[in-house]
Amino acid sequence: PFFGTTTSAEIERVTEGSDTIEAKQRGGDRSYAGKESSQIETFRIPFFPLDSLAKPSDVQDFREYGTADTPASIETRVERNLGRIGRSHDFLRRSAMYACLKGNTYANGLAGSQFVKSFATVWGVTPVTSSINFSTATADPALKIEKVAREHIIAQSQNNASSLSVVVLCGTGFFNSIVNHPLVQAAYDQYASTQEPLRLRLGGDVIGRVFDHKGVTYVEDISGEIARGDAYALPQGVEMFSIHYAPADTIEHANSVAEAVYVFLEESRRSATIESESSFVCVNTRPELIVTFTGNTLLP
Repeated sequence: PFFGTTTSAEIERVTEGSDTIEAKQRGGDRSYAGKESSQIETFRIPFFPLDSLAKPSDVQDFREYGTADTPASIETRVERNLGRIGRSHDFLRRSAMYACLKGNTYANGLAGSQFVKSFATVWGVTPVTSSINFSTATADPALKIEKVAREHIIAQSQNNASSLSVVVLCGTGFFNSIVNHPLVQAAYDQYASTQEPLRLRLGGDVIGRVFDHKGVTYVEDISGEIARGDAYALPQGVEMFSIHYAPADTIEHANSVAEAVYVFLEESRRSATIESESSFVCVNTRPELIVTFTGNTLLP
């Protein structure tokens, strides 16, 4: 993450490239290397406030949860409100990160404004999309992903993909259709019988499933942010995602170094007010490396 002092982020995309070196006669003309190209774009950083108010009426004549007769208190009410606010900001960042994966900045509530940008449009690239028909028993869906996504990522990564791996984040329906396809099922059954018990012992009863197959790692997304029949293929090992924070909207914090989340508590005779806020933008500088898949005729 980057913690700035302004309400906008300047993001630079650098394309390195390489040169073809031709053989020359000694003492003759020489070859000269080209230069990298760079593009700088400005992204406005959205502002996300969330407040909560605790009043006497919230506790008067009430008891604490899980007790028989302990009177409710403002302190406990404030603690519960803080917990809810914290979870809400966690979900907010998650939603912004998924929007970034799908190709856009996130500013829910400001749709159509200058805060919402398409990364493909900003950087002048064309995203790749494809579909897979899982009802065709003789067509290997893993081979389709290999052909469309893995080869595309290798070609576009600009570093021969020597240290990259490909991950496919799948909606539950897409993941089910991959592992239950007749040409993949045996491989998944063998993988699950050898790898899943070990993973469960190490990580507990994990709901989200993982499947390594033919050089690609399939990860089931259980957040609900990815549609059931969709999937997104992307490389691991490329610096393409970043999150940029802006300061709080207060006199005290103006032009100061930003923090991830701000929480302020103001108490008076009649209320206790929690004010929280976060200001950030998630950016992808290499949207052409993400391949979007849509599954047709999903399997159970």
